[in-house]
Parts: sequence; structure tokens; C-alpha cells
Amino acid sequence: MTKLVTFKIVDGDFKKGFRVILKIGIDANENNLMAREIDGWLPPAPEINQLCNSWLLSYRAQGRIKLHPPDRKLTAPSEQITNYSIINSAHDLEEAINNWLNSTDRKFQRFRDQVLKSLSTNDQIRFIIQTNNIKLWQLPWHLWDVLSDCDIEVNFSTSEFPLPSQAIDQSRNKVRLLAILGDDTGINIEKDLALLQEELPDAEIVPLISPQKKELSHELWDKRWDILFFAGHSFTHKDNLQGRFFINEDESLTIEELKYGLSNAIENGLKLAIFNSCDGLGLAAELVSLPISTTLVMRERVPDEVAQTFLRYFLNAFATKQKSLSDSVWETRKRLQEEVEDNYPCASWLPVIFQNPALKPPTWEDFIPKPIPPIPPIPQNPKLSRVLLVSLIVTIAVITMRSLGLLQGSELRAFDHLMGLRPPEKPDERVLVIAVDEPDIQYQEKMGWSRKGSLSDTALAELLRKLNRYQPRVIGLDIYHDFEFEPNLGTQLKQNPRFIAVCQMKSNDHPGIASPPGMTSQQIGFSDFPRDPDHIIRRQLLGMGYPDNCNTRYSLSLQVALNYLAEEGIPPMKRNSAGDVEIGDVVFRKFAHNAGGYQLKPEHARGYQILLNYRAKNPKQVNLQDLLKGKLDSQLPDLVKNKIVLIGVGKDLKDVHQTPYTKGPWSDKIPGVMVQAQMSSQIISAVLKQRPLLWWLPQWGEMLWIASWSVVGGLLVWRLHSPSYLGIAVFVGISLLSGVCYGLLLQGGWIPFIPSALALVATSGAIVVSSIFKSNVNKDDSFLYYQKSLDT
Repeated sequence: MTKLVTFKIVDGDFKKGFRVILKIGIDANENNLMAREIDGWLPPAPEINQLCNSWLLSYRAQGRIKLHPPDRKLTAPSEQITNYSIINSAHDLEEAINNWLNSTDRKFQRFRDQVLKSLSTNDQIRFIIQTNNIKLWQLPWHLWDVLSDCDIEVNFSTSEFPLPSQAIDQSRNKVRLLAILGDDTGINIEKDLALLQEELPDAEIVPLISPQKKELSHELWDKRWDILFFAGHSFTHKDNLQGRFFINEDESLTIEELKYGLSNAIENGLKLAIFNSCDGLGLAAELVSLPISTTLVMRERVPDEVAQTFLRYFLNAFATKQKSLSDSVWETRKRLQEEVEDNYPCASWLPVIFQNPALKPPTWEDFIPKPIPPIPPIPQNPKLSRVLLVSLIVTIAVITMRSLGLLQGSELRAFDHLMGLRPPEKPDERVLVIAVDEPDIQYQEKMGWSRKGSLSDTALAELLRKLNRYQPRVIGLDIYHDFEFEPNLGTQLKQNPRFIAVCQMKSNDHPGIASPPGMTSQQIGFSDFPRDPDHIIRRQLLGMGYPDNCNTRYSLSLQVALNYLAEEGIPPMKRNSAGDVEIGDVVFRKFAHNAGGYQLKPEHARGYQILLNYRAKNPKQVNLQDLLKGKLDSQLPDLVKNKIVLIGVGKDLKDVHQTPYTKGPWSDKIPGVMVQAQMSSQIISAVLKQRPLLWWLPQWGEMLWIASWSVVGGLLVWRLHSPSYLGIAVFVGISLLSGVCYGLLLQGGWIPFIPSALALVATSGAIVVSSIFKSNVNKDDSFLYYQKSLDT
């Protein structure tokens, strides 16, 4: 287990001190929910800033190097002057850092004790300093004795970091490294390439020598890389702290100028960027704003010999010895200290690691794609008896799941999907819907017509006067009116057998709404809809027992349809010997609680229900106001004569409902009056043999259907032994099943798709698994028998 210790420097400065947060948790835990946080305070230490500047001045003064742009062309410093001043300033800075971080300040002491406690374990430690202050990045934190005594390498991160999203490329079998060899004026970067090829013999190294920006961008966009390497000249601008690296003698780039290409490379697997060049903190500052795992740069100007020595030892530790990134840099730092610091003081201070705390840093092993094991062939010829037995077991399991209602939701969604795939039908031209919306209510108020609901009696009387002139076959009012009509209107309605009003049945959840007083039972229909658990209306009620508040047994949609059909010479509705409703010679099969894909409680199927076969398009709809103002007078003969006219509220007044088509291309909910229109249309179309009613198989038929597809899945495994062929065959089988279900739905048949597909896949999968298991057991038995024979 690797412990992640984050030392977050929140804000402050050297004069006032810094507020810090210590966070201790488990590495590679993205949310780090188990992390412990401890607040602390780093005391003021203005001398640190001064000593750091002093060291930087002495370090940068060594050799014959120009100030801009800095490069790797550094020589060993003069022994009498520069070497001494660098060592002196370095020693002073190291001593000051340890005095500061080992301060006895009471505010910091408790915090330091927690740091010591978190590091003094046998766990592997990843130690990250989080700060946006580039001045703090310049400090050699690895010299803090608390860390050096525990052999812990320091990693840096910004206070906020992007969450990574990287792909794993399994299409290659080598580590891919893009080596950018930039401006080589005065330095030998060919040695860097030779070291890469020498230390990484199994890697695919693609060198870009003095490339143009376009060429580099092309490589980042069009190919996948694990590691990005740069050797050449680079520097950090002293004013804006922006890093630049020279890709050739004439052209330098910032990370920002390659942001999109780098982001694409990171998304496609780039995890490590190494800039083996001078003064790379500015480059790192921009790179860490991208979701890359790890960046490795040089803190200051780096001599050519130091850069090459670092690269050799780092690659040896990281790739050959396969140590972690932090341990590889720590080992390389120690070797630089022992082997080159006599000539190049502070060379071991130069390497700096920047890591994204949300990602586990990559190891060399992580870069090597794991081979995908071949899919074993299915053992030959499973016995037919075993195939049939597994099919039976799977069938029983699927039917049990179905009877418990576990598949109802998916079956209803599949039904809706298939309904939406049907060819669109024309709207039923026998039906006209007059909608009362908010503008129509305002119109009535403007006219001074008093009302108790959405439709005043005056407006209704005027509407009926206009409609009756064109002899509609039936008028249905889908607006509740549980009070007396105005006398003249009431008398007119009672004498009009073509007018049907509405009521709402009383239930446990609702007191119901009474029908208009004085209307006969033949002039009343209830408006209730049966809703499914997902609130979609897929069923309609034809009738229920007499309630206290509704003077009818029949629904509004049925009453409207019966009145229309009577004019067509259709005999009155009756019950046949089986108890089913017959209108003409068409039987309306009563919905059962477990019909089709349903597994409802029996009480949810009460009353006489049938499945609702929607048309994709709704009937013609006009607004009350337009009709009363005479805007539609020229159209009324065609719209009204011998037609059904339904009056109800529109979508503005919240009486809206979901249908199977609300999930498809027809995405709007529809008002209740439009649902009534669809229901009446279904009854009329079925009786006149224009559209089928929806039907379903009996329970034994559905069980047999599911079992047959389970057997199909078993027979596929029995006959096909190639996993590829079997996968294709299962796909073809499911496609054939869906095609059959769709074709039957066009004829009104709803047969099980989800349970059958599940049975097919489960049976074939179960037989494959059991066959492989049995084959492995037989191999083990054979091996044991062979071993026993050797022993004897």
C-alpha cells in the first residue's frame, strides 16, 4: 500500500508565514474520502527568500553563459571564485531551510510532529508539495532532513489540478516515446538520443530533429505516445514566468501554443513528459494545468554533462531496475551528488518532479501493454441433454423473474420503442378536438361571460349553436360541470341525445367529480384513465361498476364511440358467452393484470380495461376563441358534419399525460381530451375493421415462446464452437427476434421480447461457462491421474 502525504501551502509569504494543510490518505484514491487533514502554520522566514536569491545569482554566474536565452552550454566553474561562492550560498540556504522547517514555533511544532508521524511507517510514501508559488518550487525541499533521512523524494503539484481521463492503448506491444531534439547550438543533444536508444532497447523511439511546429503538432494529434522527451535549449521568462523551449534554431514554443495537441496526446495515453533542458519551471507550470500524470524538468540551468548523466542514471533506475518515478529520481539525485558535484556544484538540486495527485504515477511496467489472452474455444459438442436441461433451468428462472415484476419496466420500454418504430398513420379525420386554453379563458372574461370553470355556459351555448348547424354526429364535453347548467342550456342539452358530458369516478385517493345534474346515464361518461407505474397511459377503461357520484358505468370514450357507431348501423354493445365485450362482431378482450409485459397487482386491472393502440398523429385541434369569432366558419362544414366533436382543456391548463410516443419523435405530452379522442378512435376503427386491437398470448403461450428462444440459444452453442461465430449467431438471433416482435406488433400482437432475448443470451452463456468449467475439471483430473501414474 502506498501512502499519499500532501503538504499543501495555501497562502502567505516569507515575511508573514504560510498557512499549510497536511493531508494523509491512500494513494490513487481519486476522491481520497479516507484522507485526514491537519491545519498548520509555517513561521515567517524572510531570510529564505534572500538566501535563495543569493544562491541563484551565484549559480547562474558560473561558466560562460549568457543571460538570455539560457542553455545547457555550461562549463565547470572557476575553482577559486565561483565554486566557493556556490557552495557557500548553497550551504547557507540548506541550513536556513532546515531551521525553518524544524522550527520550534508552537503553531508549527504540532504540524511537524504529524508530518514525522506520517513518514515514520513502513508504507511506501508519495510526498507532494502543493503550491502555486513558483518561488517555493525553486527551493531544494529534498534537503529537509525529515525527508532525506527517510529517503523520500519530493514531488510538486499546483493547488488545483485537472482530473485526468486517459485511454489505454492495447493495440501496440512497445512503449512509444516521442523524442524532440530541438536547438543544439553549443550542446550535444545527439548524446541524449543515443542514451535513450541504449537504455530503452525495447521501446519504440521516434526522434524529431529540429522539427517545425506543424510537424510536432501532427505527431501529437495523429499518433499515440506514452512518453514525451525534449532535449535542447529552454528558459523561463523572468517577467511573466512563462517557459519556452526551442524546437529548432529559429523557433521557440510555449506549452500554451501546443495545448490542444498535448491535451489530445494525454487523452490518448501520454503519461510522462521529460524536459532535459535548462530552467524548466515555467514549462512545468503550464504543463500541470493539463491532465498529465507526471512531468520531469530541471529547476535551473543544467550543464550538458549533468543533463546526460542524469538521463543515463534515471533511465537505468526507471526502465531497467523498474523502480518508481520518485525512487528513480531519488537514486539519480544521490548519484549526481557523489559523481559530478565536485565539478558541478548543486547538480543534484536540478531535477524536479511534478505529479497530478489524482493519478498514480506511472511505472515502466505500466507503459508496457498487457497482452490480451486469446479467447479459448468452446469445448466440443456439449451433450444435447445438457443443452435442454440448461434451457429448462433458464426458462424457469426468466419466467420467475418476470412473474415477480422484475422485467416489467424493461418490457414496457421495449413496447414503447416498437410502437414508435411503426409507420406513421394519418390522424383520424372523424374526430375534431376543440381546446380551451388560457387565451380562450381570457377571451370569455373579456366578453363578460361568467364562469365557474374553464368554459362558461354562455360560451358553451354559443359553441353548440354553431356546431349544431352543421350536424355533428356526437359531441363530447371533457370538462367537468358538477353544477346545474343555465336553464335554457340545460333544457337544450337534456333534449340532445348526441351530447355527452363527463364525470370522474370516486376512488381511495380522490373524492371524484359528479356528473351534471339532470343528465341521463346515456349522456354521461367517466373520464378516468388507468396509469402505469411510470405514469404512461397504455390502457383504457371501457366500463366500471356504478359509483355514488357518476351516473354511468361507461367511459366517455366508449359512450362517444357507441353513439357514432349507432349511426353506422352497428348493433348495440353486448357481452358474449365468455363475458367479453362485443361491439358488432368485434370482441374487446378484457385486460388481465399479467397481460403482455405487465405484472400488475390484480386490483390495478379492475374495471373493464383494454390495451390502447395509439395513432402516431393526433386528430385535428382548433381553439375555442377562433371558432366563436367565426375565423373557422368556412371550414366548419368539413370539420363538423357527421364527425365527433370533443371539447376539453388544452395543454396550457395542465391536464396533460404521457403516452408511449412521448419518448419517441412525438415528444410532447398531450392533453386529456386528446387521449379521449385516441380512445374513441381506437374503438371505432376496430369495429369498422380499419385497425386491429392490441392482443397478447395466453400465459402458457408466452411461456412456450420464451422457452423456444431459450432452446435456440442452447442449440447455437451446441452447433457452433467458435466464440466469434457464436457471438454473431446470438446477435442475429436477437435481431430476428426483434424483427418478429415488430412484425407482429404491426398486426396488433404484443409478444415477449425482453424475456425471450434474456433467455437466449443466458442459455448460450450458461452452456459456454459450464462447458469451459467442465473442460478445466477434466484437465485437472487428467493431470492428477498422470502424476499418480508417475508416482507408482
